[in-house]
Amino acid sequence: MGTNPTSTDTDNDGMIDSWEVFYGLNPVDPTDASLDSDSDGLSNLREYLWRSDPRNPYIPLLYPFGAYILIFAFTIFLIILAIIRQRSFKAIA
Repeated sequence: MGTNPTSTDTDNDGMIDSWEVFYGLNPVDPTDASLDSDSDGLSNLREYLWRSDPRNPYIPLLYPFGAYILIFAFTIFLIILAIIRQRSFKAIA
């Protein structure tokens, strides 16, 4: 493919050559970084930086922060549940 064996990113587009080859991109074409291969609103470079699949149009909730948001939301849910239970227990007593 004409890649530079002394560089991990032959076209200097911010995506390493092996990742580009794996996902069917061109490691000697710097313009493919700005393309959106799966039409999900994220450029191929953004997909690379977020460790996402540029062929999969489904984006996890606020990826890559989705897991943290879910943990935070679940923690808030547990706190609210504890407050409700505490008030319910006081009302019975």
